[in-house]
Amino acid sequence: MSTTRTFRASGPATDDLSAGAEQFTVSGGDWDDVVAQIAERDEADRLRNDRIVLNMGPVHPSTHGVLRLVLEADGEVVTEVRVGTGYLHTGIEKNMEYRTWVQGETFVTRMDYVAPFFQEVGYALAVEKLLGITDDVPEKATVTRVLLMELNRIASHVVAVGTGGNEMGGTTLMTIAFRCRENILKAFEMVSGLRMNHAYIRPGGLAQDIPEGFTEFVRSVMPDIKRDIHELELLLMENPILKSRFIGVGEISLAGGLALGLTGPCLRAAGYPLDLRRTNPYCGYETYDFRVPTYKVSDCYNRLRIRLDEAYESLKIVSQCLDRLDEISARGDDPSNTTMVADPTIAWPARMAIATDGQGQSLEHVREIMGSSMESLIHHFKLVTQGFRVPAGQVYQTVEHAKGGPRHPRRLRRRHPPLPGPLPRPLLLQPAVAGPDGRGRHDRRPRAHPGLHRPRPGRRGPLMSTTENAVNPAVETIATVSAVDPAGAVAAAAVAAGYSPDVAQGLQVDIERIIARYPAGKERSALIPMLHLIQSVDGYVSPAGIALCAARLGLDRAEVSAVATFYSQFRRHPAGTYHVGVCTNALCAVMGGDEIWTAVTEHTGLGAEETSEDGTISLERIECNAACDYAPVVMVNWEFFDNQTPDSAVAMISALERGEDVAPTRGPETVPTFRENERLLAGFEDGRTDEGRGPGEPTLRGLRIAREHGWTAPKEESK
Repeated sequence: MSTTRTFRASGPATDDLSAGAEQFTVSGGDWDDVVAQIAERDEADRLRNDRIVLNMGPVHPSTHGVLRLVLEADGEVVTEVRVGTGYLHTGIEKNMEYRTWVQGETFVTRMDYVAPFFQEVGYALAVEKLLGITDDVPEKATVTRVLLMELNRIASHVVAVGTGGNEMGGTTLMTIAFRCRENILKAFEMVSGLRMNHAYIRPGGLAQDIPEGFTEFVRSVMPDIKRDIHELELLLMENPILKSRFIGVGEISLAGGLALGLTGPCLRAAGYPLDLRRTNPYCGYETYDFRVPTYKVSDCYNRLRIRLDEAYESLKIVSQCLDRLDEISARGDDPSNTTMVADPTIAWPARMAIATDGQGQSLEHVREIMGSSMESLIHHFKLVTQGFRVPAGQVYQTVEHAKGGPRHPRRLRRRHPPLPGPLPRPLLLQPAVAGPDGRGRHDRRPRAHPGLHRPRPGRRGPLMSTTENAVNPAVETIATVSAVDPAGAVAAAAVAAGYSPDVAQGLQVDIERIIARYPAGKERSALIPMLHLIQSVDGYVSPAGIALCAARLGLDRAEVSAVATFYSQFRRHPAGTYHVGVCTNALCAVMGGDEIWTAVTEHTGLGAEETSEDGTISLERIECNAACDYAPVVMVNWEFFDNQTPDSAVAMISALERGEDVAPTRGPETVPTFRENERLLAGFEDGRTDEGRGPGEPTLRGLRIAREHGWTAPKEESK
C-alpha cells in the first residue's frame, strides 16, 4: 500500500491550531498557582503536550556560525526542525556593483572557500557572454578551467564526507579527506600562488599561464587522490552502523526535491540525471567522456554514494584535461596556446608570476611599463583602475557546482549552491510514507498537522526555548549599577567577579583615569587601553575583564569581545611572564624566521598560543613585527630582539627561563614582564623611557641621508 502526500507552505497561526490543547493565562502574581496547576496534570498529559525545544547553531561546531536550526525533540528523536539562514551575509552582490568587472572575481571566489573555482568560472562566463567573446577565449584557458573545477569538485566532496564523518565520531575520515584535499590545494597553489580565494579565473581567460611541470605534478598525485577516495569508500559504505543510520533516513522524493529547487547530489540520488555539464554544456564539457551517477532513492546513504561516484568521474575528466593541455602546449605560438583573449581593450595587461613572496606582476611586464613604454604604462593604469566597458544587457549563466555599458555591474544576483541545502531539513522530519514494502521510517508518534512547518495542536507562541541564561553574577551587578554610578559599579562588580578589594579599587581608579583622557561622548575610544589594563592585572583579556569594560562603557560584551579578538595584541588565554613572538612573515621567513620558530618550539616544547606549565614562557607566531630592516626579529613582551638566529633566540629564552635579566636590542635595559608592559600600553608610565638603546642604524639611515642632501619636509603654507 502507498500513500500520496502533498507538501504545502505553512498556514497562518490561527486559533484552530490550539483547539483542544490546555492553555494557561498568566497575569498579575498568580504564577505559583499556574505552577501548581501544571504539577497536578498526569504524566501522560505532559508527555502528549509538552515539548523540548533546542537551538542548534549558529554557534555550534557543525553549523560553523552560518546556520541556525530550531529543533523540537521527543526524547532522543528530533520531531521537527526549522531553519534560520542568513548568518553569513557579506554584501558581496552589492559590493560588486561598485567594482570593476575584473575586481568582481576577488569577491565571487570568497563566496564558497571550499569550492571557489566554480564561482570564478560562472562569473567569468557571464561577463564573457555580455562582451560577446565566449568563442574567443583560448582553448588552453578553457581546458584549464575544466581541470581546476573538477579538482575542486573532488576536494569539495571529500571535505563533505570527511567532516561529516568527523562529526559522527570518525576522526580518521576527516584526516583522510584532508590528506586528499592537500594534494589538490598544492596544485591550486602551483597555478595561482594561493590555496584559496584565488581570483585566478579572469574574464577573457586566466590571470597567468600554468607553470612548467604542472601537468606532471597533477599526474603524480592522482594515484594518491584516488587511493584516498577509495579508502573513504571502504571505511564507510559497508560500515553496519553507518548503513543503519543512513539507509532510509532523510529521504527526499523527486517531486519534493524539484519543488524545493534542489540540485546536485540531492536530486541525482532521487533518479533525475540533472547535470548542467550535460544538459547545458559550457567550457566544452560536451567533448569529455564521463557519466552522471544516479540512484533511485535520495536518502543519506545514496547521497553519500553519489559524492564518491562523482569524485571518480572527476578524476576521469582531469586525466582527459591533462592530455589536452600537453597537446596544446606542443603547438608553440599557436593562439590556442595562450591563456587570455587577444583583444587589448579586455585582456588583463599584466602577466602575473609567482615568486617567493607569492603572486605578483611579472618582472618582464614591470620592466616594460616602468622602463621602456609609456604607452604600456598608461594602458595598464587605465585598464586596471577603470576597467573595460561592457555593453548594456542582461545575462544568465549556470555552472554545475559541486554542491549542487558601464565599467561595473549595474545589478548582480547569485543563487549560491549551498544555500538550498538546509531547506529540505524540515521535510526530512515529516512522518514516514508507507512504501511498497510497507515500512515507515521517521514518525515515532502521530501528528495532527503534517504540514511542512505547521506546529502541532497546543504549540502556541514562538518556537524558542525560554531557559534562564547562565551568567556571571558580577556581570549582572555591573549591568544593574552602572546606570546609576558607573565608577562604583566597576569596583563592586570587580569584587563580585573574584578580584580582591585592593585590586578592584585599583581597577576603578585606573579605568577612570583612562576614560578622563577622552572627550565627553567619546569614552568608547578608551576600550583598547582598558583591555591592556585588564591584561596587566589578569595576564589576558579575561571574561570578568570583558564584563567590566562593557559595563563601564555602556557596550555589549559581544562588542568588547569583537575588539579583543580582532587585535592580536590581546590574549584570550593567560600569557606567560615572557610572551615570545617569532615573526615568520615573508622577509623574516626568508632570512631564517622559520628556522628560529622550529628551534624555539623544540626547545620549549610549546606550540603557537601555548604557555609553559610554570607560566614563564608563552609562544606566538607573529604575522609581522614591523621591523623588516632588522630581520629576522623576535619580540618578547613587545620588546625587539633584532637580527636573531636559532641559537641566539634559544639562548635568550633559556636565560629568561633561568630568571636572568635579558636586554633587548632596542628599548629598556631589561625586558619588563608581560603585565608590566601591558600597564605601559594602557598609558601608565613606568619611568624607563630613557633606558637602553634608541633607534637602530637602519631606522636612522634615511634621516642621515636626508640631512646630507639637505632634504626637508615641505613647510605649511601660511593662510
